[in-house]
Amino acid sequence: MTLKDLSSVVDAEHGFIIVGAEWCKLCKEIQPILDDLMELTQELPSNYIAWEEINVDLNSVNYPFLQCIIYYPEIIEIFQGTEIRRYGADEIDQLKQYIYWLRDNYQ
Repeated sequence: MTLKDLSSVVDAEHGFIIVGAEWCKLCKEIQPILDDLMELTQELPSNYIAWEEINVDLNSVNYPFLQCIIYYPEIIEIFQGTEIRRYGADEIDQLKQYIYWLRDNYQ
């Protein structure tokens, strides 16, 4: 099992860790939206917005913060190295609006 390096997400001004599982129906349903958001921010510097995806089936023992997740998917937002928010599938529209705002207000 390979441990993912999350330093790019933690070191970015705005980092997002997408936590899901292959068996999770909601994860599969919102994946196209998340893919679009990742593509939307692809042209921005990686130190401004960074993304990482973690499959809990493969990595749950390696990341202690995954132990407290009850529902999947969960998107963890990290701002300048500190976790500030978690989004669930029911908040994907809020996340989407926020990502568009970040992109539009990048200087």
